[in-house]
Amino acid sequence: MSGILTYPDFFTGNIISGTTLRGTDFSLIPGEGFAGPVVLNQVHSDRIHYIDPFNIKKYLEEPFIEGDGLFTAYSGLLLAVRTADCVPLFYTDSQAGIAGIVHAGWRGIKKGIHLKMIDEIKNKLFIVAGDIFVMLGPHIRKCCYEVGKDMIKEFGNDNFENRDGRLYFGLEARITADLIKKGVPAGNISSAGKCTMCSADLRFYSYRSGDREERMLSFIGMNS
Repeated sequence: MSGILTYPDFFTGNIISGTTLRGTDFSLIPGEGFAGPVVLNQVHSDRIHYIDPFNIKKYLEEPFIEGDGLFTAYSGLLLAVRTADCVPLFYTDSQAGIAGIVHAGWRGIKKGIHLKMIDEIKNKLFIVAGDIFVMLGPHIRKCCYEVGKDMIKEFGNDNFENRDGRLYFGLEARITADLIKKGVPAGNISSAGKCTMCSADLRFYSYRSGDREERMLSFIGMNS
């Protein structure tokens, strides 16, 4: 699909998902038969919202509802997050009966939003961690994510690399390790393997590269 990176190797069956590329009109998102997309006012929080046919009107008509995670068990709803270096996390289960998405920057990861989604799915829909699948979409990877030493105080010593006196942090490694500890099988966790800052084959928006306003839209939903 032109202008949209899709994930057929990770999501099959009734799941529709993707990430818009640089310069893509959001109207190109496959919306036929879908309401939405539902997008929140992202604030680097751990707030997660459950969307269903009874409350979707509120979320579509009030674009300033704060939060950084969305999930649903209903087909025909498209959920989305905006990113430009932060990690878009896609969630589903072994029966493809749920669709969820999270905007995870380092602050959200520190607050545990990626793990809170697992808890919310279990509490709301009675689906355990062992049946959940998670995919990490395009984000700034360890090859490019240079950070200050203060980040070690936030996350400990793991997942950092010192290269030529500069410190780099692996968001993907941290998220993956956390999810495995939470009970998500390692085989259920995958990655698009794309760095928003240096991928040569595809063009992404990257805050670190100077894209201060523009964002990509990552989306997920279930067909009927």
